[in-house]
Amino acid sequence: MKFLISKKSKTAAVVFFTLGLFFLVGGEIAIAAGWVPEVPLPVSGGGSGSTDYISQIYKFVSMIVGILGAMMFMIGGFQYLTSAGNTAAVAQAKTTMFSALAGIIIVLTAYLLLRIINSELVELQEPQTSMVEMGASSVKLSEAKHFN
Repeated sequence: MKFLISKKSKTAAVVFFTLGLFFLVGGEIAIAAGWVPEVPLPVSGGGSGSTDYISQIYKFVSMIVGILGAMMFMIGGFQYLTSAGNTAAVAQAKTTMFSALAGIIIVLTAYLLLRIINSELVELQEPQTSMVEMGASSVKLSEAKHFN
């Protein structure tokens, strides 16, 4: 039985496989090359908290959005330059450029509004735990596993 797979599906599969392989092996290669992470790895008895990781992921995603937005804007500009007066191609190029610019503005505006409303909304902090009185003993919320 012959399976019909489109060329786009094959290309997407190869791209996802390559990226997956990169992310699986890339960390080992980086560590072997002497790379030190910006946020220390969490270990029992020390290390950093999850908020440091979330903050770094947020910064990384913001950089990716900015880079992709700039790339899409450049692609739209290239389409505009190579449209050769074709009105449909010019319209498509303008739409690409406008969409890229709108995406960047939305991300920056969201950050700016959160920063203006309350700067603590964009700065993560470790959650504070308190003691819970349980009869004869008290247990810290973060240490409590199961209550029956």
